[in-house]
Amino acid sequence: MSVRIDNRIFVDYSSTSSLRAIDAVLPTSGKPKQQLDSIFEDDERLRAFTIDWISRKLKDSQIYESGVNGEFLSSLAGFGDSSEIARNIVADFVALPYDYIVSLPLPASFDQLASSLADSKRANPRVHKIDEDFRAKFRPSDAVSEKEPNPFGSIFAVMQPRMPEDGVCL
Repeated sequence: MSVRIDNRIFVDYSSTSSLRAIDAVLPTSGKPKQQLDSIFEDDERLRAFTIDWISRKLKDSQIYESGVNGEFLSSLAGFGDSSEIARNIVADFVALPYDYIVSLPLPASFDQLASSLADSKRANPRVHKIDEDFRAKFRPSDAVSEKEPNPFGSIFAVMQPRMPEDGVCL
């Protein structure tokens, strides 16, 4: 694989052109294609997934090193066996779609209205009071690794909402 890496954790996108051909192995008709269409918007599905997969694995396994540019992915620890990497990518691709739970605390001005909705689970099962049961089930620390404290990257660091002590969540 001729994919190059910069600073040990960033994919050099200009080196990924060799991955364009991998989408040719995907189905072009029938139910499998319909399933892929429901998950992906563009035509370079497997290529986009592969680049994202590599990026996530790099950030999980490598340490940022400034000025180290143009390294081949295969030269990094854990990425030497391209057959194993391909098997892992395909296994994760087949497991799509992933399910996520995202909770956003609502502003305090919504508390009274949303609390009445949260009391009636049948009225709106997606509005929840933030209480001990909610915190036990949806602990933000479960989704955030120690190595990458912000799951959205540094751009969104200031946008990370804190879970209020009392309130409602959508």
